[in-house]
Amino acid sequence: MKTVIVGSGAGGSMVFDALSGRRDITVLEAGPPLKGCGATDLPAKYYEIIDAGGLEIWQAICQGGSTTVSLGNAVRALEEECRSLGVDITGEMDFLEEVLGVSPVPVEAMGGITRRLYELMEDSGYGPVPMPKFIDFTRCTGCGRCAFGCLSGARWDSRRSLGGRVVHDFRVARVISEGGEVRGVEGFVDGRRVVVEADEVVLSAGALHTPAILQASGVDAGGSLFVDPFVTVGGVLEGAGQDRELPMGFELDGFILSPHSSVFLQGKLEKPLRDIVGLMVKIRDDNQGEVRDGKVTKTLTEGDRERLARGVRAARAVLADMGVEGTAVTQVRGVHQGGTYPLRSGELDTEIEGLYVADASLLPEAPGRPPMLAVMALARKVAKRMLEG
Repeated sequence: MKTVIVGSGAGGSMVFDALSGRRDITVLEAGPPLKGCGATDLPAKYYEIIDAGGLEIWQAICQGGSTTVSLGNAVRALEEECRSLGVDITGEMDFLEEVLGVSPVPVEAMGGITRRLYELMEDSGYGPVPMPKFIDFTRCTGCGRCAFGCLSGARWDSRRSLGGRVVHDFRVARVISEGGEVRGVEGFVDGRRVVVEADEVVLSAGALHTPAILQASGVDAGGSLFVDPFVTVGGVLEGAGQDRELPMGFELDGFILSPHSSVFLQGKLEKPLRDIVGLMVKIRDDNQGEVRDGKVTKTLTEGDRERLARGVRAARAVLADMGVEGTAVTQVRGVHQGGTYPLRSGELDTEIEGLYVADASLLPEAPGRPPMLAVMALARKVAKRMLEG
């Protein structure tokens, strides 16, 4: 049986891994290949950046998708929400944590600034929790450059599961079907139209591109977009060196207020990154965005803005207690797009036989936390459904 997987990121790689040896698989990736450890030059080069009117939405378009430019966070998110819809991903999460060596950041692996923030927030009753990550801490050097690709090879990314078997720079436009059954995909390589025949198609192109492909294929999708908007609040502390520490070493209990060195603070504070200390504030936003006719529409609701404002106030208070001066706030961005083809009760199929979705489009609501582990678990669930026939 011929299977096409569209996208080489978290979801696509897990489907590939689960079906490997049982299907004739072709993986199609819209982005370029990466050399060596990954995006060793400017990470923004590997993102598609959409201005949604004061809110920037970033989606990784490269080999391995967001797994290659992520910070390696592996929190359990939306487990109960999926179970309430009849899709239990607990077993898949347990499996992935064991096989990929997920573990919380050891306190000794935190840099000096991260440890000080952790202890300060612990003493203040915030309840910080070490962040679980796809990182082998016996190999991690704590260089702080996770988003550039892991220089030491300590952090997992999906290229390990795919083994390099990917067709790059192939933009899928639509799924070809006949009589309600999949026949293949149509796409473009260097402007040339290309058709790839298949008996099954798995869309793992991300929550912005998967719904566009579904729409072009006659399947309704694209509503309920969330992005988990975030800002980084930072100020000046001479010689802090946070930029050379493992990022996001901890989170609060169920909420993101986490150490984060952001290059976007440099221009605002007119200081080198080594002299800036930052805290990321990430919230769970209302599912009120849309991908339609090639356009992404997403604005923050009043509730979203209130939640962000509360987080910013908390971050500023923590930084002030630490002696950080002159705080500034970055532009609002969103990098956890999802919800554009959300789970329906107990269903992992589409209306076209042989067509499946296995990415963050399936997430039923915004997690307000890194969703990668949940996406991977859902993708393995989809692969299991495919094998059942």
